[in-house]
Amino acid sequence: NEYKSYLSVMSVASIRKEATVSEQEKAVEYLTSHKIGETLQLSINKLYLAQPPSVYGFLCDYLEAFSEKPTINLVSGFVVLSQHSSTERIRIKVTCNVRNHTEEGEQVTVGYNSSDEPMSLDDLKAVNDALIGLCVFEQEAIDTQLEKLEGVPRCMKLAVSMAVFKTATRLLNMTLVDRLRTLLEKESISSPLPSVSIFKNGKAHQGKVNIGEVVIVGSPQRGYSKNMENLRAIFNKVEENIGKKAGPQKSSSGCYVFAADRLEAMLDVIKESAHELELIPEQDFSFLIDIRANNFYTEVLPGTGSAKKQGSGKKKGATPKGKRMSTANPTSRHRYDWIEGQVKTSEDLSDYLENLINTENVVAVIDPFHHEDQEGYDKLSEAIGERCHILSRMKTTSSKVVSQVHSFQDTLSATIQSFKDCQNALTLLEPHQYEEGEDILADLAMANNCHIALLGGVRGVRQSLHNRVSQLVQEVPIPVPSALPEWKFPVPAEPTPVPSTEDPEQAPEEGAGVAPVDKTPQTPPGDAAE
Repeated sequence: NEYKSYLSVMSVASIRKEATVSEQEKAVEYLTSHKIGETLQLSINKLYLAQPPSVYGFLCDYLEAFSEKPTINLVSGFVVLSQHSSTERIRIKVTCNVRNHTEEGEQVTVGYNSSDEPMSLDDLKAVNDALIGLCVFEQEAIDTQLEKLEGVPRCMKLAVSMAVFKTATRLLNMTLVDRLRTLLEKESISSPLPSVSIFKNGKAHQGKVNIGEVVIVGSPQRGYSKNMENLRAIFNKVEENIGKKAGPQKSSSGCYVFAADRLEAMLDVIKESAHELELIPEQDFSFLIDIRANNFYTEVLPGTGSAKKQGSGKKKGATPKGKRMSTANPTSRHRYDWIEGQVKTSEDLSDYLENLINTENVVAVIDPFHHEDQEGYDKLSEAIGERCHILSRMKTTSSKVVSQVHSFQDTLSATIQSFKDCQNALTLLEPHQYEEGEDILADLAMANNCHIALLGGVRGVRQSLHNRVSQLVQEVPIPVPSALPEWKFPVPAEPTPVPSTEDPEQAPEEGAGVAPVDKTPQTPPGDAAE
């Protein structure tokens, strides 16, 4: 019995020894396959050479580079109300798998240009199916998957793209502006020339001017902080002056709603307010006029001589009720309700804008014509291209120098690519018409060295955009240079030379092909007589 007992004890010990050897072999194989010994030895060597104040903090940072890249675990959304109306928006949140645990990322609520851009939580199923498991640092690959999704609204794609970007930037311990600068392949950042929207036209009324916004921009000779100080002072003085007559209403872009008979009346209010502050046009500020002609564009139907309002639903050949047609140039098919109830040709509007720029310090106009109105853009560019920038939100067919206004595309990668492809004489960036407080656009303007950022007024949601740019300017230890140190205007192409009439063979017959000279003085569209 004692012998059997001894054999039993020895058998158990032998089994345990075999198990111990087996576990040791597994451990060695596991650690060797992951190069744990080499990595730890290397980290210790680096630690000794660096001798940092925080030993374990150094080791954590060093070893983190060897960990698996964070991946997208879930894209979720929450229904929120818009800050501008009762429209429902979706706030997007990204959750990632980071170092063997789940970590919540950034949240984003994007703005919109129209209430016809709905967002639904149901769209997130397709988004998750496409993105779960992708590395959160691979922004271009993620955006490519988003762009392939059919049926998902562009605002949803942009919100997810921005949430992923902001989450990845935080995990990389980078600032938004630095990472954007890297993706844009820019060597340094610069501040845009400050701009503040003052007036937006009110609801269309008979005899009132139709226009988008009147904006003031700072002087290239001033620094960003000084320019913003002057522009804010003018904004506040205008509020004080027009508030004496009636309480000013604010638009979605943070500026004042103001209905006027003439554009010059808006400019006069601003100049009078600036004069009270001893600020001088051109020296301290200039004007930028956002006309938005697409909103009051009228098309002449070929062969009828009549006009059809875009989207009005009028029958072919019908003239909109209350519209008075100009016959200054019957060859032009483009008409504009520059003054509500008075339809004018593109030639009339071009002449008016030329006279305005000759008398007022206007440095840029946006959307002065419909994007298909090549004749209008060509004529205006030849007239003012040497002293004023012309921009359009949509690509035009004009052969002249017309810069395109930049805004967010379907994804952040597409937005960055649009900047890389930009050949504009003036780079201008604008947010959505209805912003919801997301201020990454300010970082984008700084990182891309945009000449002007059209951020709106200094009230409401738009104030956060101005504050973000000011913060970025102040955070840099050295003075941030201006992206627009001086005004440089595009020079229009030389017109095609007309054959000399001194050559008898080329001279036209008497009275043939020679247009009569119109001696009638040009009258601004708003002041035209019946």
